[in-house]
Order: sequence, then structure tokens, then C-alpha cells
Amino acid sequence: VAMEPPPDRYLIGNDHSMDPREAYCNYIFQLGTFEREVIAKALFMFRRTNLRFESKHCTLPVLKDQVCQAVEDEIQNEVKEFDVTDEDYLEIATRQWERFYSCCEQYHLKSCQPCGLFVLESIDGVCLVKKNNFSLLRPCDTLEHLMLAGEDLDTSTIVSTYFADNERVGEDLVTLVSIVAQLERWLPDEVKLDVDKRLYRLEMPNVFIAKLSDEILAGDPDSEILPGSFLVWIRQKLQSINDMRMAMMLLLDSLRMDNGNPAGMQTNIGLTQSLQFVNSVGVLFGSHLGLSVLSETVRQITAVKFSICRNLLILQQILIDTYSLSVDLLETVRSHFIPDITIFLQSYFVMGWISQTPVNISAAASLESSIQRLNLLQLANGSGRIYTNGGKYHVSPLLRVFLNAKGLYTAGALYAENFKDSENVPTWSNTLLPLTTIVSQLIWPVSFNFVFGEWLFGTCQHIAIQDYVRLLSNWCEWNICSRQFILAVSLLDCGETYKAYDLFLQSAKGVLREQFLIDKILKGTALAKHCENLTAMSEDGGGGDNLDNNINNQVITQYYLKVIQLLEQHNALDHIISMAQVAIGLLDKSDPQLPMFQSIVFNNHLRLEHYEEAYHSLIYNAELSRRKDCLRQLVVTLFNRKRLDLLMHFPYVGLHEEFENIVESRARSLVIDQNEVYDFLYAFHVNNGNMRKASAIMYEQAMRFQLESDTVESMEKRCSALLVCINSLHLIDRRYRWIAKPVIGVDDIPPPSAVNDAEPMDNKSDEECGREQVVVLEIKDIKRELLQTEALVRLADHRKDVQTFINAGPQELAIILSGCGLYTDALKLVNGFEISPLPIFDSLTSACVRIDDEGANETWAWLQENDLADLPHRNKPADMAWSLLQKLVYDNELENSTRIRKSVVNKLLSLNAFVPQWLYNDYKLANCRELLYLFVKHNRLLEAAELAQEMINAMLGAGSEYFSFKHAIAVTNPEMCLPVNTLDLLLHGLRLNADSDIEYKQVLTELEDVVQNYIDTAQRTAEDKIQMAFQEEYSKHVRQQAAA
Repeated sequence: VAMEPPPDRYLIGNDHSMDPREAYCNYIFQLGTFEREVIAKALFMFRRTNLRFESKHCTLPVLKDQVCQAVEDEIQNEVKEFDVTDEDYLEIATRQWERFYSCCEQYHLKSCQPCGLFVLESIDGVCLVKKNNFSLLRPCDTLEHLMLAGEDLDTSTIVSTYFADNERVGEDLVTLVSIVAQLERWLPDEVKLDVDKRLYRLEMPNVFIAKLSDEILAGDPDSEILPGSFLVWIRQKLQSINDMRMAMMLLLDSLRMDNGNPAGMQTNIGLTQSLQFVNSVGVLFGSHLGLSVLSETVRQITAVKFSICRNLLILQQILIDTYSLSVDLLETVRSHFIPDITIFLQSYFVMGWISQTPVNISAAASLESSIQRLNLLQLANGSGRIYTNGGKYHVSPLLRVFLNAKGLYTAGALYAENFKDSENVPTWSNTLLPLTTIVSQLIWPVSFNFVFGEWLFGTCQHIAIQDYVRLLSNWCEWNICSRQFILAVSLLDCGETYKAYDLFLQSAKGVLREQFLIDKILKGTALAKHCENLTAMSEDGGGGDNLDNNINNQVITQYYLKVIQLLEQHNALDHIISMAQVAIGLLDKSDPQLPMFQSIVFNNHLRLEHYEEAYHSLIYNAELSRRKDCLRQLVVTLFNRKRLDLLMHFPYVGLHEEFENIVESRARSLVIDQNEVYDFLYAFHVNNGNMRKASAIMYEQAMRFQLESDTVESMEKRCSALLVCINSLHLIDRRYRWIAKPVIGVDDIPPPSAVNDAEPMDNKSDEECGREQVVVLEIKDIKRELLQTEALVRLADHRKDVQTFINAGPQELAIILSGCGLYTDALKLVNGFEISPLPIFDSLTSACVRIDDEGANETWAWLQENDLADLPHRNKPADMAWSLLQKLVYDNELENSTRIRKSVVNKLLSLNAFVPQWLYNDYKLANCRELLYLFVKHNRLLEAAELAQEMINAMLGAGSEYFSFKHAIAVTNPEMCLPVNTLDLLLHGLRLNADSDIEYKQVLTELEDVVQNYIDTAQRTAEDKIQMAFQEEYSKHVRQQAAA
């Protein structure tokens, strides 16, 4: 029985590259080294106090803190009175930690004193009972037995038992292993530790072992590594070996975990056939104790085989340097054996690292978010998860955690597959070593299987992944792309995106030949079968060249797509673009995946706000529908970012119409109150010289302001839009100065003749008519809408209920404006719509008459709302009002028309007001007969009589220039028209009032005299005209006779 001794405490502290506290804590608190009670007792002894530390209910991390604090206190007690250098401080710290370790070791040795043996018949096992614990005894591996037996080795028994077929070669092997075992006893621990460090630093074993061999053979007495007679002893032993070549080959085969076929080590086997056997193995080793025994067995056997590889490599190098073998054998050693043993040495070192590296279980089980990200991309299925065991164990070796999570089940399945025909019931003795071998094969780097790496990847053990991949990076060619891939994912999860990107590119080719990448990337796709065929070719010695290059590229681009999904989870947008561009470079122009990667480039440029690059990427997209979708995204994003300058200046090659449709649909989908898209569209069309579309866009905006909002701000914006629309239309050819407006409601439907005069309506159905009805608007129609909107805006300053007048007609709106004192605006409106302005003048006339009844402030208030710019300033509001009326009458009265003056005079007379002199004189000059009629109509007889006398006198030649006729009555002038009916009514009215009023009688007499004078003059003039006519006729007749 060989008991594993604890490591020398001086060896633990000999690592000067590590802080003493870290070095000793790593070992003292490593699971299984010392019991918690042992550490607590050692702490009590170290403190030298009467206060005992209770460890029953104390967790290992708390106990660790207590130990570190106690050692630190002792260190500070030594250095507090002195100024010490760093070297002195490290020496003091090392001494105190050695002292504490010595306490632990003493209590450990005391508690490990054997008390007896106990046979576990149910599992065919034996345990050694100790004072405070127990140790399980396990069978040894053959090489392990040869290394540990020492001088007590029974060679004949070993040879007959294990090498019965070829006892001679067996004896040679035993002798060779005895040399290796002796080297293990001779080599100082410092040399062994130095080898471990160099391997961890990835130095090549054959290089530093060669240097070690030179140091050994140099024989320096001050630094002697091996005894002086070691070479003589080795040569004596070699003489007893009959066939060194076969012995070394057999030893190498015994060390080889892949049985000479790394490609055959696969784990994708059917597990359901031997589920009962797997459960039996799980019962034996599934507990915490069983897992610990299994992982420790793997560690111990790995350590023994690692020492064999190390010592064998030293031996081979010494034999080469001393030429202790024949030339051909030395060449075989140099060219075949040393390369193999070098790989084995590195492999067993990695296996030892796996079996010894401590893992914080709580931290390892807390990476749920990272695992979920992998599950979302189907890169992990959730199996093999790490559980905390209720917090009972905080730190475990990496191998034990792997076995607990996944390794034991996989190993049990492989064991059951290999021993499915065995009739033996699984027991401790007949299962442990085969199962240990299978577990060792699962973590053996030089093999096809990637179970351990896949588990690290699926559980997101980032620190372990990075160290594991680093240890294999310089020499292991198996699963190199898979390792690069899991390292890239790990680095990506740790935020090192640039390193991850480079590794993703390097591992791309592995998807064509490595099963792990094939399963993760192509599982469930049609390309998976092609890659499996390629993998089979690779195993048979073939290559990927037999597979169609296009399919290869499709497989790799599928890999890039999965990587892009990973990068998207970590928002590594720059690398997504680069990865997609690499994929684009692999694909043919006709490949259906090409537009997808081009869209990925576009989307990530857009997210990075690389808008120009995004535009160029969408332009070159091979699929039209994707180009349109990308263009829509670009437009929406640039509008949201207010980057209208870029939208304006992109050329939109081949997508100009689509761009306009996208922007128009966006404009129509947004609320009109805060819609800047119409303004952009107008600027875009103006920039392209398309003024017709620009005017149509502005009119659409104005129409939406009218339909969707009734606020004053909307009315003002509608005015601006209509003004811009009119300006744009004026810049177009006269033939195209119109806009087609769709029919919105019943009020907008034109009469049938306006729809199509050339085609009868009877020939079309009602549905067709409704679909085709539009209203063609010219500039004058748009101007009218502008006038009506401006009137509403003006009205909004005076009426809070302006919304109730939005649908009012122009006539009604003009009356409302005049009622608010906005006469110039009302006249502007009626003139634009060519409707009668008379109601406005009636209102203004009434206002002028009522001025005396109003206050001056009120009058000035409504006067200032009108256009007074061209009027002379007057101090009195009444004078300003009459001046405004005069100006408006002059400005709005049509030539050869008196309807406005008639309306004003009529209104004045109806209000019993006097007609202003300017209006009286102007009306006389324009149509005195009509003025006379109005006076008579309103019973203003005295004023009418005065006007009649002046008019008749003017007709007779006295002041005709002040009236509306061009000449007086004369023989040579044309006939004149006297308003006889009006004069009869006037005379009749005067006669009725003559008896009661002397003034009326006097006026009547004067008027009758004037009329009589006019009659006499007219009679004489008529007679003279007749006589003149006869004379002219007679003269004409005489001339005709003379001519005849």
C-alpha cells in the first residue's frame, strides 16, 4: 500500500514568483488536503491564546479569513518596530506561513494515524480507518505499481501477470521503468517544480530538457542534480535490456491514452442501450465521495505518468548526449520517441492542470446570463450545468466539477458501451481503473473528442477556458479551431472583442472538419451532411478539396452568420460589419445569402451612425426588396436623428421614386401638427428642380392642416403652405399650373360637367365616377383658399369661437369680418372670391354714422385693425373713419359703376344721415340721376329739389362739368335724357307739402320754373333740330338733281 504524502512545506514556499500567502492558501484550503477541524486546531495553536475557534458552524471562506488575519498579525508584530525591505518582508511572511503550515501538518499527521482496516463488501472495497477520518484503498495501474513499488518490486510476478505473451519484452519494460523510477527519486524537487513552471509558460520540453541534460552531465559539484555515479548505474541497467527499441515502444504505448487512434475517440454514441449499466456506475461514483475518489485517482495516475514522461525524456536526452546507444537507435529516439514523449509530457501536464486547478463553485454556477446567451443561439443546450450543492463545498478541482456536471455520465456511458457484454456486476475494484482510463481519455488533449472543452464552453468557465486553450495553443493540433472558437466566445463575454474577432476568423476553417463546430454551427441544416462527409474524408486521409468549393464557402458563411449573432449579443457592431464583409467576399453574386449579409452591413452601419456607409451598402444590395427595406430604415433613422442634410444630398440611384414614396408615406402617417417631413419633401423637390411636385406637396400639407386641426397655429401654417404652393406654381410653365385635388367629402364633389365635359356621365358606373373624381385647382382657386384661411387667422384675434366659422363660406365670413371691424380684410376676401362687397360697405357706413355714439378708444381700436397706411392722419377718429370709407369706395368701385356709392348713399339716407360732400360730388359726377332717385326715394325732397335744379341748369349749360353728362342741350349736340318719372315724383311730393310748409312751396315754385324753362328750351331746340334736318335734306336733294 502506497500512501500519498503531503507536500514538503519548504517546497510550497520555494515558488518565489508567487506571494507566500497565496501559495500556502492555495494548498492548505484546497479541498481534501486538511480537514476543517485540523485547520481550526492549527489556528488555535498558532495564535497561542486561550480563545478556541469553533469550526463546526464556520464556512471555509470565513476560516480562511481568520487564518490570513492571524498570520498577518504575526508578521506585523515582527516588522512594526523596524523598517524592512521587500525581501526581508517576504522572508518573514514565508517563515510565518511555514510555521502555520507546520501546525496544520502536525495535527493532520496525528489525525491520520491508522486505527484499522474496514472491508466494504457491498462495493468490493477496502478503507483504512484513521483517528479522525478514513482513506480508501484503490488498485494501482501497472505503470503506477512499477513506479511506486521501488526495490520491493517482484519482477517475475509482474512479468508473468501482465506480459505473459512476451515475457522478454516485459522484463525490458520493467527494467526501463525502474530506471525512470530511480530518476524520480534522484531528481530534486526544485528541478521538478522548474519543469512544471516551464511547461506552464509554454516552453518547448525538448529545448529545456536538453539544457537540463547539459547541466546534469556538466557535473558541477556546487549544483549537483543527480549523483555522480548515476551514468554508470544507468549504463549497467541498460545492459540488462535486450531490446531497447521495443521496451521504449511498449512504454510509449502504455502512456498513450488514445490507443494510437486519436480520430477514433468519439463520444457521440447511443446511450440508451446501456442505461441500467450507466445508473449502476452512477450509484458507485455519483456521490461526493465517489466523485472525489474518481477525480483523485485520475490526478494520481496522471501525476505518475507525467513523472514517467518527464524522466523518460531526460533519460533519452542523456542517452543521446552520451551516445550510450547505437547510432540507429539514437536516431530512432531522436526522430520518433522524443517527439512522441514530448507530446505526452505536455498532454499529461494539461491533464494534471485540469485535475488540480481549484474552481470556486459558487462563482462558476453564477454565470446564468452568459449561459442563456449561448442557449438562445443553440450553442449550448443547458446540460452539464454546475450546481452549488447547497453551498456545502466552495472550492473543488476542475476535474471533479466536470465529473459532477457531465463527465461521469459521459464516462459511464462509454464504459457501458465498452463493457456491455460483460456479465460482471460493477463494483469498486473492477470499475474504478477502467472508468479512470475513460475519464482520462475524455480530458486527453490529443484526440478527436472535445467533451471537456465543450463543457467548459457550455458552462462559460472563462478563466479555465483561457488557461486551457493557452496551455494547448503551441503544440496541440487536435480541435485547434474548436478551441479558438470557445476562447473567442469567452473573450467576447469578457469584453475583449478585438481578440475575439481575430480568433473567430482563425477558427472558421474548422467548421469544415471538426465535429464540435459542425454540431454547433450546422446542426439541423442541409450543410451538416456535407461537412460530416468531409470529416470522414479527413479521417481517411482525404481533404476538403474533394468538396465543392461553393459548398465550402456556404458552410463558412453559415459559421460567420452564427458568429455575427454572437457579436450582436455583445453589441460589437464594428466587428459585425467586418465579419459580414468577409462573408460577402466568399459568396458568389448569385448566392441567395448575399443580400442578407449586405443587409447586416447596412443595419450595423446604421446603428453606428455611419450614414453614408449605410447608404452605399444598401445601394449595392443584390436584392431589390431588401434595398427598399433598407432605404426605408435609413429614411426613418435619419428623420429621427434630424439628419435631413444627408437625406437631401444622397443621389438615390435607382431608388429615387421609392425614396419619394417612403417619405410621402411617412409624412402622411405622422400627425400634421408637428410634421417636418412635408417641409423636407418640398425642399427635396425644389433641390431637384421639380416645382410641380413641390407645389403639390405644399398643397397637401395645407389640406391636412385644414382637415386635421382647427387651432390658430394650424391656420397660420396652412397660410404659409398655400403661399409656398402659389409661389411654386408661378415658376412652372403656364400649361401645368394646376393641382389635382382628390375629393374628400360631398362638398368637394364637382358638378358632372366639371369632371369630364367630353365624356357623358351615363357611360360610367357610380363606382368608377367616385373613384376618378378629382378637383382640378388653378392658381386662382388656391389664392381663394389662402384668402379664406388668412381671414380666419385675422378673425381668430377677435373671436374665441373661430372654430365654429371654419366651414363658413366666403360671403358669411366677410360679413363676420366686417362685424369685427376688419373691413379691409373683408373686402380683400370678397374681391378674391368676386362676390358682392356691398354688405361690407353697408357695415362700414353704419359704423361711420355710429361714431358719435361710440367712445374714441373703441373707434380707434377697430380703425387700427384696418389698413390706414395711405390715409392722412386725422386727430378725430370720425374723420379717420370717413377717410377710410372714402378710400375704400374709391379703391373698390369699378369703372363706369356706381353700385358701391349707391349702397353707401342708400345706407346713409336710410339712417337719416347726411351724405358727405365728397361722396355727393363724386356721385353727381358719376350718376346724378341715380342720386336724385335715392334722395326722392328716402323723401329727402328739399335736397332732391336742389339737386334737380342744379342738374337741369347743368343740362341747359350752367355747370354741366359737375354732372355725369358730357354736354348741355343744344341743336348741335345729341339728345339728352331727363329723369321725368323721378321729377314727377319729386314735384308731387313738394306739392303735397307746399300747403303746410312755406319752404316746400318756395322750392316747388323754383323747381317748376326751372322745369318749365327746360321744357321751353327743349322745345325750341327740337324745333330748330327739325328745321335744320329739313334744310339738310333739301340741300341733299338739290345736289342729287344737279348731279343727275
